[in-house]
Amino acid sequence: MARKSRKYPELVVPVSKDTVGYIRLSVLNGDSHGSVENQKFMIEEWGRQHQIPIMRYYIDNGFSGKRFDRPAFQEMLQDIRKGKIDCVVVKDLSRLGRDYITVGYYLEMFFPRENVRFVSINDQFDTTDGITNRDKSAYIQSKTRIPLINLFNERVSIEAKMKVEAVSDMKAQHGEFIGPRAPFGYQKSNENPSQLVPDPVAAVIVRKIFEMAASGTGVTGIVRHLNERGLPTPIQYARAHGLDGNFDDGNGSWNSRSVKYILTNRTYTGMLVQGKEKRAVEATHEPLVDPSTFDAIQKAFQARAYNVVPQGQSADNILKGKVICGCCGGKMQRKRGT
Repeated sequence: MARKSRKYPELVVPVSKDTVGYIRLSVLNGDSHGSVENQKFMIEEWGRQHQIPIMRYYIDNGFSGKRFDRPAFQEMLQDIRKGKIDCVVVKDLSRLGRDYITVGYYLEMFFPRENVRFVSINDQFDTTDGITNRDKSAYIQSKTRIPLINLFNERVSIEAKMKVEAVSDMKAQHGEFIGPRAPFGYQKSNENPSQLVPDPVAAVIVRKIFEMAASGTGVTGIVRHLNERGLPTPIQYARAHGLDGNFDDGNGSWNSRSVKYILTNRTYTGMLVQGKEKRAVEATHEPLVDPSTFDAIQKAFQARAYNVVPQGQSADNILKGKVICGCCGGKMQRKRGT
């Protein structure tokens, strides 16, 4: 049996570990914690003071601290697991997250397990292994202070959400539009973003859809009409006007679902129904269909769903008594409903 050579021992290449910065903003336009640039400046300044270079940044812009599926945050965790990172620096603990239990997990379990130093600049929290404060005199204080800070951060998030919901509900009661995007056929007024005004192009398509439905054309016929003329779908039209986002628009054609959504959306009658409380306010904006026409279309949908003729009598079932179950021999019965 051949012996292994001791002249050339196996080389062990050490894994290079970096100090990185993590930055989070809860909204795209910034929040009370400043811009991405301000957070980066604070982290860079910490690095200069401690003569530690910040090798790279993981940035989540527009993500709530209650969520931990943030793309950059998850990428950072993967790099930590791969042994690429030995120190994470943040502006303060709320940038890591605003959930008391989850943040506690990362501080007391994940970082210590991975032997990662964690630094929160504003909170004066700097660890050796993820939990033990480097300043031993402050260690006992940090055992009670840091959980309280995390609890406070979570409460701030809850109260902020409650305030936003309260303001949105108040606006809904006053008939102000609170949605992030105007429905297809409308656009937000340049003078007042809470006011809907007809879109000069999309409104024509919406009016045509209601006109065809009112004349008795079924949803399938309307879909065929729109696709044959190559008219843009709501998503295609929105993207053409600068709307960003991840959307599933299928094959890019009109379908029954998109048409029926328009035909059953009461916003097109000039009424807004919004918020958790479903606040309904009439005559908030210019209608694209007359309310009586809209109601007639809804009744027609109900009639088709329940297989009812216009006079209100049940339609004759030509298969009555003729369809037999192949297993038990019993007569099959028709049921009405959606």
